[in-house]
Parts: sequence; C-alpha cells; structure tokens
Amino acid sequence: MKRPKSHQIDTEAQRIFNSSCPTNWVIRNQHPDYGIDYDIEVFQDEKPLGIWFKVQLKGKETIRETEDFIKIPFETNKIQYYLSSVPLPVFLFVVLTKKKEVYWLFIQKYVNEILKNENPEWIEQKYVTINIPKENVFSDYCEIETEAKKGMKYLYILLYGVPHWSIPMIIDGTIENIEKLEEKKKTQLKELNEMQLHLANKYFEKGTLERSQQGFKEVFDSTKDQEDYILEHLSSIAGILSFYSVFNDKENRKIFELSEYGLKLAQEIQNIKFIHYFYGLFVEASLYKISKRIWGVNIFMKINATQGGDLLYPLSIYQTEDYKNLLEFSKEYVLNLYGSFKNRQYWVSLYLLIRLIRINLIHYTFLITEKNKDELIPLLEYISVLIENSLQFANELDDINGQCEILILKARFFYFQNQEIYRGIIESVKDLASKHGFIYYITLADNLFNEFSQMPSFPEGPDDFPEPPPFEELPEEEIEQIYKMLIEMAGIDLESEDEIARIVKIGLKDRNPGQILRNCTHIEIAPGSYGIPGEILGLPTAGPKFLFCKYGDGFFGLSLDTLYNELERRYCRTCKYKDPMPEDWKWSLTWQKERHKMQSEEFKLFIKNFNF
Repeated sequence: MKRPKSHQIDTEAQRIFNSSCPTNWVIRNQHPDYGIDYDIEVFQDEKPLGIWFKVQLKGKETIRETEDFIKIPFETNKIQYYLSSVPLPVFLFVVLTKKKEVYWLFIQKYVNEILKNENPEWIEQKYVTINIPKENVFSDYCEIETEAKKGMKYLYILLYGVPHWSIPMIIDGTIENIEKLEEKKKTQLKELNEMQLHLANKYFEKGTLERSQQGFKEVFDSTKDQEDYILEHLSSIAGILSFYSVFNDKENRKIFELSEYGLKLAQEIQNIKFIHYFYGLFVEASLYKISKRIWGVNIFMKINATQGGDLLYPLSIYQTEDYKNLLEFSKEYVLNLYGSFKNRQYWVSLYLLIRLIRINLIHYTFLITEKNKDELIPLLEYISVLIENSLQFANELDDINGQCEILILKARFFYFQNQEIYRGIIESVKDLASKHGFIYYITLADNLFNEFSQMPSFPEGPDDFPEPPPFEELPEEEIEQIYKMLIEMAGIDLESEDEIARIVKIGLKDRNPGQILRNCTHIEIAPGSYGIPGEILGLPTAGPKFLFCKYGDGFFGLSLDTLYNELERRYCRTCKYKDPMPEDWKWSLTWQKERHKMQSEEFKLFIKNFNF
C-alpha cells in the first residue's frame, strides 16, 4: 500500500525540525496531539532553566507567500483552545520541506496583538490566515528561548489579567521604571483625548449636539494647564466655539474671550494653524460688535433727531470712530485669511472664508436700513463671488461640513434678495447632508426653511422699515439698553470703582425717578448742571439734581435717593398734605415733560435762588 503524500511531508518536516533544534532542548512528543505536537523544556549544563513551550508543527512543500510574509491557513477552534486552555506559549513552526526552511511564530501573542485588530470577526470563521514574517527564520535558538521565557509571563497575564497597556512593561521587566510608565500614561491620555474629540465631532455631525458639546468640554477641562496636551486643548476650544453664535450678544462675548485665550496659547507654542483660526474668530467677534453698534447708533440718531438732537454730536463722534475701527478690523481679517493661504493652512482658510461670507451678510442687513438694495449691488456681487469660490474650494478639499455651511449662507444670500431660489438651495443642503449622514445640517436646513417661510419679504431699503417711535415712547428696557451702549462706546466701565463710573451708575438709576415721585404728587425734580459724564452721554441725570416739595423744603445733590430720604426724614412722615400717586400711575418721559411745563412757582424760585 502506497504511503499518503501528506504523511511523507509530515515525516520530512519532523526530521528537519528535530535536526534544527539544539541539544539542550528536551523534546517530548504529545499524545494525543490535539493542536500540540511537542512539549519542549530548555536546559543548560543539564540543569532545567524553567522555560517550557509547546510546538504545533506543519510541513508544506509549497505555500502562499508575499515579499514579507508566508501565509498559513489555520483552524480557528485550535486557536481558541490555545487562548483559553493552554497556559504555556504555543509556537507554530512551519517547515518548507523542499527548501528545507523553518519559520516560527508565537501564536497566542500574534492572535492577541495582530489578528484581533486586523480581523475582528476571526472567531466566527472556520479557518483564518496566519501571516508569519519571513524574518522569523529558525536559525537562532536563543531567540526562541528568550521569546518563550517572556511568553510564559505573557500567557499568565493574558489568562489572569492586567491592563493591556502594561503587558510589554511586565514582559520586559520595566514596570518599575517610573519615567517609562509616565510616558506610557501620557500616550494613553493623549489617545483618549483624541478619541473624545473625534467622538464629539461625530456627535455634532449626527445632530446630538448636547453630547458633542459635553465631549469638547470634558477634553477642555481635562487638558487645561496641561503642557503635554496643549494641542488637544486647542482643538477642544475650537470645538466649543462652534456652538456659539456672533448674533447672540452673550455668546459673541464668549467667542471674543475664548478665541483670545486660544490665540494666546497657540502663540506660545507657535502653532500656525490655530493662530490663524483663533485670530480670525477674535476679529469676527469684534467686527460684529462694531457693526451692531454702528447700526444701533444710526437708529438712535434717527430717534434723537425727532427730539431736538441733544445727542447728535456725541453720537456722531462715536460713529466716526466706529467706522474707522470697522475698516481696520476688516483689513486685519483679510490679511489673516491671506496668511492662512500662504502658510498652506487650507482647512483654516476655508472656515475663515465661510466666516467672511457671514460677516458681509451681516453688513448687508445693517446697511439696508440706510441704503436701497440697488446702492448695495457691489456688495452683493462681492458676496456672490465669495460664495462660489468658497464652495469650489470646499469641493476640492472634499469638506462636506464646509459645503453645507456655505450652502446655508447661500440660501440666506438669496432670501435677503427675496429670490425664491433659496428653497432649492436648502433642499440641496438636505440632499448632501442625507447622503453623508449629517443629521445636524438636515435639521438646520429644515429650521431655516421654516424661519424664512414665516417671515415677510426682506426689506430692500430704508423705506421698508417703519419710522422709529419718539424717544419717550420707546419701552423702558430699550432706552436703558441704548444708554448702556453709549456708556460702553465712551469706554466707561460700570464695574469699576472710579468716580465717573459712580456718577454714571447713579445717573442711570435716577433716569427713571418713578419710585420716588409715586410717594407724593407734591414732589418735584429737575436736573442741575450736566457735568462731563452727562455731556458725553446725553444723560442729564448723570450729575447734580434738585428735589423739592412746597410743603417741606428743597434739596440739591447727586443722588435722588439720598435727597428723598432727607426730605422724608424731615417732613414727609408727619406731613398732613402727603398725597400718593394713584396705584395705576406709571412714570414716563412724556409724563415728565408735561410735569416740567407745570413746574410750581415755588420750585422755580428755589432753583433761581440756588443758582444765584
């Protein structure tokens, strides 16, 4: 009977393997041989070294191979057996009988560190392909002994468990090396932060904004003041900033503060990408703040002009300075954008371009209150060129987020011109976002469509805006906001303790004296000399004032509260003429003007004598 070819190859493989083994290896055949052919114990000078390993031997005449690897099909159930039930290293030895070459592989380590990563579904297959590096030629038996010695520790750890990152340290005997352990810790934390940032970006794309924002915030908190993770910290700042809008005053202040903070850090490490990015956001926040202030001053000047124009001069001074700053910041923004292109920071360049489109759209919405649409055609043409060039740039960079952002702005651009084409553009945003699974932009597009559908036609010039009401008819909150804007423009910090800030704060409080006047119909008040703060702000109450009652006395001072407290202490408590205002009475500028016309002769005389 003819002996099977496979038996002949196995016998030849055993002969070649045994002849290649050193004499200090004691080789014992294993029976039965389920996945294990030999047990090997290593000796030196007839003394055991405590090194054991097992061998699975495979003989092949021909084999699949690449330039760097030989490829062996292997039974998955045997691998599972090695991992779960064999506490010693199993070495796969492959003998190429025709070439008389022997290759080896520590199989449990290979599966744990390579196969699981390259083929996560390996356990569901009947066979897997094992790639043995051609450099693993069985020529140095000391190399096998060293690997087997380490392998015994490796298998103990693998079976009984320690953190996976510490395995190489334990095997190499370096677990007590603090410097290496610290370095490994830094690497692990760096990878964790990078993973958290990646997850935050993915949650953003999927529209899970709360989890996205939380992810960026966690990285921000964990990396703050940590020099080893400054790049991750800068990335977290950029992520957090994406949740803030320049259109919201509080959020715009956050953009201003965070971008300034990020810029300082980026400059410390000379990171060009983040320097350009954060400086761009810093300038954008400043531009919006100035643009809104110019718009507010324009509206206020119109209102004030109807009242005799007391504030026109100081307002015109602030407006001139604001226009100067607007031009300066615009120039800075464009130079920074150009610098990002020059330094090949193309991702930053794209997002600065997107923000430049937004800045110019904001300018258009402010300017349309002063000029007709036809007068703004050069600006519209400029915005159109910006949009098309930026969209082409985003396509070349294959940046889907950027494409969606630009298309959203393009829809706004056409809506501002009352062109129905914006509807089709919004649909194209949804199609693009759906194709790539970007739920955030689908939701954003739907919200934008609903917003535009519920709004009337966009104004095409000053005539489309209603005439501003007289100053005294403005809601009290709006008047207070106007004065706060003027105070900010004048560079007065209400949080400070200096004298000017104190006078202005009193002036703001006394601007509405309703709480004092409602105590009695006989109380009269009038401003004294303005003083410098009052002149600058057009705020008559930011200076000395008169308070008078014909049944009591007259007082002069800075604070109405102080003056009334003195009147009340001396006269009001026992005054038989005390006559409170009706419960439904409410102070207003209109009421104050009418009351001034009916000023009592006694009060006029008091003011005249005081001034004299």
